[in-house]
Amino acid sequence: HNNTERQKEQLLRMSGVNPLKCMKCGKCSGTCPSYDEMEYHPHQFVSMVEKGQIKKLMEQNQFGLVFLALLALKDVPEALSLRNLSTVLSNKQFEKN
Repeated sequence: HNNTERQKEQLLRMSGVNPLKCMKCGKCSGTCPSYDEMEYHPHQFVSMVEKGQIKKLMEQNQFGLVFLALLALKDVPEALSLRNLSTVLSNKQFEKN
């Protein structure tokens, strides 16, 4: 495995998330109060995790905004697990691994 794939596997293992469960419904981005402030919107965040673009996401350091966007989604069951992705990515320990 290359480093990108290793990072993706580590992130998914640490967060317990399967980004393929995201239905790409757009509710997270559509209801995000910080949408205009974000470089990558919540739906893009999930796609980037799927593609293994972890380093690119970490460079933006917008996990707090993504977390808040997903926090507002009580009717999207996947939102809870996707919040775990932003939490793990925001943890500096993940960067060191």
